Amino acid sequence: MGNRYTCALIFFLFSLLFIVGCSTPTTESPPMTATKEGAVVEENIEKPTETQIEEPTEDFSESSGKESQDEPTEESEPEYAKEIVIDAGHDMYFGHKQWHIIHGSTHVWEPLIYLDESLNPQPCLVESWDANEEMTEWRFQLKDNIIFHDGTPLDAKVAVENLKEIQETPWSLDNLDRMEVVDSQTFTIYLRESTPDLPTLLIYDRSAMLSPGTRDQENMDVPVPYGTGPFKFKSIEYKEGKRGEHIVLERNPDYWGDSPKVERIIYRHIFNPSARIQALKTGEIDAIAGMDALHFSASKSLISDENIRLLTIDVPTTHYLFFNNDKPPFDNQALRQAVSMAIDREMIVDEALKGIGVPGTSLITQLAEKWVNPKASPTYNPEEAQAIAASVLGGERVQATFLVRDLLGQFNGYNEIAQIVQVELAKLGIDVEIKNVEREMWFEMLANDEYHISMYGTTMSTGDPHNFLSSWAQSEGLFNQMFSISYESEKIQSLMDQAASELDQNTRKEIYDEIQTVLIDETPFTPIYHEVGIYATQDNVFDLTLDALYRPSLDTVYKIEE
Repeated sequence: MGNRYTCALIFFLFSLLFIVGCSTPTTESPPMTATKEGAVVEENIEKPTETQIEEPTEDFSESSGKESQDEPTEESEPEYAKEIVIDAGHDMYFGHKQWHIIHGSTHVWEPLIYLDESLNPQPCLVESWDANEEMTEWRFQLKDNIIFHDGTPLDAKVAVENLKEIQETPWSLDNLDRMEVVDSQTFTIYLRESTPDLPTLLIYDRSAMLSPGTRDQENMDVPVPYGTGPFKFKSIEYKEGKRGEHIVLERNPDYWGDSPKVERIIYRHIFNPSARIQALKTGEIDAIAGMDALHFSASKSLISDENIRLLTIDVPTTHYLFFNNDKPPFDNQALRQAVSMAIDREMIVDEALKGIGVPGTSLITQLAEKWVNPKASPTYNPEEAQAIAASVLGGERVQATFLVRDLLGQFNGYNEIAQIVQVELAKLGIDVEIKNVEREMWFEMLANDEYHISMYGTTMSTGDPHNFLSSWAQSEGLFNQMFSISYESEKIQSLMDQAASELDQNTRKEIYDEIQTVLIDETPFTPIYHEVGIYATQDNVFDLTLDALYRPSLDTVYKIEE
């Protein structure tokens, strides 16, 4: 089962696509927390929450909510805008480059299955599913009366055709035997091995549903995605040869769910982050909302603007410090543990991230509540760290290279984190040289073993720990190989194989708990912080929220005309 998710993760790493689904979770606004790639807070584990950043302060962590977020009263007799303009920070239209044509956050297409706020799979276009005792046969029942934008009904035959299309992509199921239509609304997936986590392997992009008419446009330069969602694709304008600069979506009057409040959504893609923020300030766009569209380092100019609402949302991403495990000095497990103990994760969040983050106190995201092992937590103990390092190094000093990828250093706080780590490791007798390099050089130096430590963040987008942990911890895992982490553990290999086919969920939980404990102890990598997503709106835009996978609530958002 070791290679099970490698292709999917490669696709994820380089495309960095995300999110859509059926219903948008709505939550109240507790204290600001963080996540992005699957890390965890042991105590006070919270579900994805929306929080507002308020008056200008020395750092974001002291911000609070504001009254202007309240909805207008009936007495004001507001006029509702017909359209809202959003910049997601990346291209939203792929055309033939991706099988689903357009980004899921547009709500043009919908998946069979999506994640709830605790990262559990939930029905979207399916009504239900069940499996045989061996979990090799999974039967799915579709919802009735779902119609694509071109008038074609969603039935079991169309659903299977879509899933077969996905088998030609990196999201393919490597142990798939066959798929069969049972009746007009029911189909069965047959697998060669027990697959207890199959629903999580059909999350979001992996089960996007599009009309057969979408596939009949191979010769068209701008194929139209016919989905089932609350918005229809209307048009796209090109600018300087770049797609996705101006996408127009129109409300679907025949949508099977609740009708959106706004008639039109326009997605802009302003490539320059500073220009994007300026466009929000001037009212050229109404919101900046999407993965990596707005970083904390670029948000300071918005926090004091009384016409802008700056918000945060918990997302399942964890940022890790990882070691070159087969190269001195970090081929020594005890020294890796000492480094982890020397890092004050709370101080990093406060100082490097200005409070916009959650200290990495467990191995996987706190949002995946049922899988978190709160006992598998890195500890902060600088005195013990120094004692361990002294024992390992025998009083000698060693050199280490901390490799930082340029944009990740700028946008994710890695530059500041590297400086903090540099100071703390000097106390252990480790003199750290920080090298900031461009993306291509970063990958090349990692592949060539030209580093000792580095950082990267990944997202637990399926809600199941197998995909996530496999990429980091198994010997053939994507990140383990590509980043030359070179971690080898027969015990981890055995446990991962057991977990992949274990039918009892309680037993699976026990296995993943043990895996997390082993990884914290052996420290091939260590969580530093869990990310908090940031987005912003004009103060006359209401009910725009993001879920844990950055999907915007286009079904509820509205704008008051001034």
